[in-house]
Amino acid sequence: MQQLAPQDPPSIGEYSLLGRLGEGGMGRVYLARSAGGRTVAVKLIKAELAGQPEFRHRFRQEVAAARRVGGEWTAPVLDADTEAAEPWVATGYVAGPSLLQVVRERPLPQESVRTLAYGLAGALQSVHGAGLVHRDLKPSNVLVTIAGPRVIDFGIARALENASEELTQTGVVVGSPGYMSPEQIQGERVGPGGDVFSLGSVLAYAATGRLPFGRSDTGIHSIMFRIVSAEPDLSGVDGELRQLIADCLAKDPAQRPTPEQIVERTRPADPAAPWLPAALIAELGQHAVSLLDADTPTRGAAPNPPAPDAGRAAYGTPPSPGTPSTPGTPGTPGAPQSGATPPWVQTPGAPAYGPAYGAPAPAAPGVAPGTPSAAAPYGSWVQGHLTGAEAPDTTGSSPQARKRSRRTVVIAGVAVAALLGSAFTAVALLRGDGDTVSSRPGGGGPATGAPDAAGRGKDRESLSSSEPGSGTSADAKDPASKDPAGEKPGEAGKPAGPAALPAAYAGTWTGSVYRDGADTGSQRRITLSPGKVGDTVVASLSVGESYLCKGTGKLLAAGGGSIRIDTGVTASTPAGKCSAIGEQTLTARTDGTLAWTASGGRTSTLRRAGSDPIPDGFLGSWERQLSGSSKGAQRLTVSQGAVGSSVVTFTTTTDGGTCTSDAALFSAGDRVVIGPSRVLSGDCAAAGSSVLTVSGSTLTRSFLDTGDSPREYRRP
Repeated sequence: MQQLAPQDPPSIGEYSLLGRLGEGGMGRVYLARSAGGRTVAVKLIKAELAGQPEFRHRFRQEVAAARRVGGEWTAPVLDADTEAAEPWVATGYVAGPSLLQVVRERPLPQESVRTLAYGLAGALQSVHGAGLVHRDLKPSNVLVTIAGPRVIDFGIARALENASEELTQTGVVVGSPGYMSPEQIQGERVGPGGDVFSLGSVLAYAATGRLPFGRSDTGIHSIMFRIVSAEPDLSGVDGELRQLIADCLAKDPAQRPTPEQIVERTRPADPAAPWLPAALIAELGQHAVSLLDADTPTRGAAPNPPAPDAGRAAYGTPPSPGTPSTPGTPGTPGAPQSGATPPWVQTPGAPAYGPAYGAPAPAAPGVAPGTPSAAAPYGSWVQGHLTGAEAPDTTGSSPQARKRSRRTVVIAGVAVAALLGSAFTAVALLRGDGDTVSSRPGGGGPATGAPDAAGRGKDRESLSSSEPGSGTSADAKDPASKDPAGEKPGEAGKPAGPAALPAAYAGTWTGSVYRDGADTGSQRRITLSPGKVGDTVVASLSVGESYLCKGTGKLLAAGGGSIRIDTGVTASTPAGKCSAIGEQTLTARTDGTLAWTASGGRTSTLRRAGSDPIPDGFLGSWERQLSGSSKGAQRLTVSQGAVGSSVVTFTTTTDGGTCTSDAALFSAGDRVVIGPSRVLSGDCAAAGSSVLTVSGSTLTRSFLDTGDSPREYRRP
């Protein structure tokens, strides 16, 4: 949590603001208290977005949908003003991480998954009882608390009475592919049974740590195909729970159990018994209690560094995946952005929750802040901090300062998950290049504030976040807990100077982008140059199935084991396709990689990239003969050039005339990756991003959109 900045209001509506939980493309989210003392999260929409009639209309719809849903298992909407110059909505503050974060560490034991099913089915009863279909139930939309799970995000909920009025544009689907129902994927009417299918996928993920219909790195389209035509992989799940999940995943909606039936099948024998492993309960309880120390902030104090992932401020810094360690599951988490180490960050090599999850805890332990549980499941504690994970240096600070540091609120704004994560989910098109376009007639460009629900190929300099993210929190009064606003501590009697980019970060880095544990099919390349906070030190390049985005950015903060950057778009192919990602966090790992996180639940493990030229074997001209109605030939010419520059030209000659286009270089090596083609002259269609490989006398052009067949060229 950050302190309020001078430009922040002291209150919104009747809610006194305590601090910032995060900031994303839609606006800012604050931790606040009502006049009666209730802790809430308030999302304040940006004025420029509120001035767009379509955005304001959809925001009204979302708030109205969320207000219709009540019950024990959902995060309540408490108040809102959708007509204000800067609209806002207040929800109950939910003190817990997302199910995605929990399962990234280790799958839950089956008894916990049974109780999870009970709570989520109860939430669906509330959603369906309000006349809605959720349509996007997935692990990141489930928050885990001591009292049970909570379902959030009604951004794409749809009224049951209008459920037949689905988007009519050919091939449009709404939701997150790994958790969609067959009827969603096929563009058919989605009713309550669609949510039950998604529930089955969520339960399978919670119990096994993997998607039930295959590895995420095989591609979104492959997963969708298996959802429609294959049986789920439920290995590792036994007994009644296995049968329940299999029933939920029936292809025919009529064969799936209702939420009411699921509630009866999973009703706990003792509803008051703890439902989570003891280690997890200890941490949840400890840090929920620490929230009580949050006090009304002192105005004008230097703000904390913004949360590393403003799009989804949650319980600690989000893990950043490398190559998934289990199918569909990201790897080890990176170090936190600030000095106050969240409990989710592990000492390298330490088990996530002790040797393994056991049975649910016999009782919820009362753990004082700064005290480990008996098993010390998150590493060894020293004065309230974890060793081996960037604990702050409190040397020289007063005992009072260290005490404040131990009281630090480290549960950073999980309610943001219900806020920044909830407004808009774009439509993923399963046609042609597979890129996301607006659901508006004509499909021209991304809908305002609408991220790709599928997550595939959407890491461009990019669409607004639809996924909640995580942040860390630190006590702004304790200078030992962090480097405030990226400033270095000054020498005695001298003012502090701006922090500089650590030498370990300088250079070029590249990696594949994941969202919600699934490979998006996008790749990101970041070059970091020496400089200080406020300097432009970033050059970025992102490539997806049908776009190439170039950008530059500034260093926002450096310290506490991480840096924060903010990038904007300088060039977009095709024009207008790219928009800014915003703030991103980079954390250096001990294995020489960087953990990259951004809004929308996007993560990547970046590795150093060389600046090798295009190999000689690619250079020169290649040709292929065209078949079908467009008889003629296409010449592909590869020339040497820098990353981001045009290195490939296409000249297509048919009976109808000649067309020329070009494509820019993303990376070189044995595989030359280029962005989508850009038509320079003539009447022809642009093609998507592709990979060039050479074998003997043949150059093969394979498209990132696996739906397009490879093309072979030979020397003329």
